[in-house]
Amino acid sequence: MRTEKKWIISTLNRSRIFEIFPSSDGKPKLYGVEAEFIKTIMAKIGVDYEIVTPEDGQYGIELSSGNWTGVMGMIYRGEADLGIANLGIFEDRFRAVDFSSTYMSEGLYFSYLKSRNREQLFSFLRMFDFSTWMFFLASFLLASVVILIILKRPRNFVFYNVVSIWKLSEPNFNVP
Repeated sequence: MRTEKKWIISTLNRSRIFEIFPSSDGKPKLYGVEAEFIKTIMAKIGVDYEIVTPEDGQYGIELSSGNWTGVMGMIYRGEADLGIANLGIFEDRFRAVDFSSTYMSEGLYFSYLKSRNREQLFSFLRMFDFSTWMFFLASFLLASVVILIILKRPRNFVFYNVVSIWKLSEPNFNVP
């Protein structure tokens, strides 16, 4: 890091994350989540800073020569003291520069168009049509009746088959 009071911060101009707009006083206007974060941190530690962007507009990939592009390259070559660009921590990046602790976590989600109809309590029933649900109901009722008939017989069907297959007789508890 530089010893003077002005830090060079490398970032990318990304909508709603870190937006940089020119202003009449020469100091750019910063907007976005990471912009607010860096403004707050720099104000708390009392350090003046300058925001720069890499010419190639990339986050940074390692070249075959061992050098880096983008934000990572500016940090790696010492052109910037700090990089803030929603950088992912990968093994090759971790070997090249130091990273802070994570300051933001976000999940990735699929999005889809919401139905214009209000959700109903039994909306899960729309998964199948009416005839399919009636077939399921009839199958459950028929299976229940068949199982009930089998279990109500005087001799249990399963036990009777096991006894006759293994040539076992019914247990005799009359021990002399």
